[in-house]
Amino acid sequence: MRGGTQVVMGNYNQKNAISISISQQNNHIVARISDYTNNCSFTDEAGPYVLTFDYDSQEMRTFVDGALTDSHETNESISWGKTAIGRSGTSSSSSSSRYPWEGKISEIRIYDRKLSDDERKAVEEELQEKWFGASNNPGEPGRAYVYYNPYEDVDWETYEQYKANFHTHTNQSDGSFSPQVAIDRYYNAGYKILALTDHDGYGYDPDTTWPWTKWNRDPDDFGMLAIQGNELSNTDHICSLFNDYGGPRSGQEELALQEVNERNGLAFMNHPGRYTRPVDWYANLYKKYYKEPLIGMEVHNQGDRYPNDRQTWDRVNALVMPEVIVFGYSNDDMHNQNNLFKSYQFMLMKELTVEDLREAMLKGAFYFCYEPGGSGSEDPPVPRISSIEVTDNGTDIKITATTANSITWKTDKGIIANGDFIDLDDINIDGAKFVRAELTNEKGTTYTQPFVLMYSLN
Repeated sequence: MRGGTQVVMGNYNQKNAISISISQQNNHIVARISDYTNNCSFTDEAGPYVLTFDYDSQEMRTFVDGALTDSHETNESISWGKTAIGRSGTSSSSSSSRYPWEGKISEIRIYDRKLSDDERKAVEEELQEKWFGASNNPGEPGRAYVYYNPYEDVDWETYEQYKANFHTHTNQSDGSFSPQVAIDRYYNAGYKILALTDHDGYGYDPDTTWPWTKWNRDPDDFGMLAIQGNELSNTDHICSLFNDYGGPRSGQEELALQEVNERNGLAFMNHPGRYTRPVDWYANLYKKYYKEPLIGMEVHNQGDRYPNDRQTWDRVNALVMPEVIVFGYSNDDMHNQNNLFKSYQFMLMKELTVEDLREAMLKGAFYFCYEPGGSGSEDPPVPRISSIEVTDNGTDIKITATTANSITWKTDKGIIANGDFIDLDDINIDGAKFVRAELTNEKGTTYTQPFVLMYSLN
């Protein structure tokens, strides 16, 4: 079982019912048969993990990643038709409360007999390998390891690095350039991916600036990938991509995200520093609409207009990880000449296709850059990453990059190390939720996406 589930607990306290649940009293994950007194604890630590419960007419036992955590004598029989998974508790009316778990269950297996210990271990090892790829428990208690690596599926030798800007205005709203000129300027600066995201509000046409051929520009002729989009602007600004939606009103952020999702679009929140939202507001929004359609947060805008946006990004991720990962974006928010070419990302993709771009955005397979000088060079002078390797069961991370004068490793707790290599075994992580790297030189800064951290249980 990996974390939790959205299924709520039913059959509360019924005879012969088994429930795998989170105890409201002590936050332990427990298995119960029939009542509170007949239970075994799994763990009170965060997942992911493989949980196993077995029983016979004399004993019930619980295991976490193959290690026995509790056992309890029992003479109960189990009615599997009353099995439930959720969170136990009672409401003020003393009836059954329905507390959903956050998170996911990857797989549940139920056997009609008690397995032998050898059979049980074989099943646990199979599930461990299937869902986690390697041992979920690399070593000593509390040992930190990388649970999610956004670059895991990137083949650095064969993937291309496509320069991209996802936040661009033209004279179809409040930008200075026509769509033709905007496209030409980004093409000449080596961009391969461009979204024209004019405002849908402020009295402007809510329709998207699309397709490019309306302005005599065919992306195929330029070898570029054109992305349909809008900046939804009557709400807190939302970058809406891969769809034609426009027109939400003030306060309709959730409606806007629902409409984008219904159109199979993706979205990220633009320049949060413009607003005064608490981080909890963002955390709740990302939890509710994660990947449907919400995937990220713009943390560099028009160069570095809102310097505190990286702090907001880190604080939100600390609240929502590991179930949700907010990826960082850097965009020009281009309105005029002064905004050009300072903020961009390199998307790591097999081919220049919409399908590969969506995959990279959903997985976080890209890094982003801030170049104050805005050179407009096809090969800009900021640090460029050529590979990232996560090894030793997720405890070692190595970055290979060009023109990086320094590499700083940061968590939600602060700076933890410097250099192109870190071994999490040698660093006091202090229970951090993630680690990410910032690579700098005299021309600018390059940022990795966060690597989500977890901790072994024994």
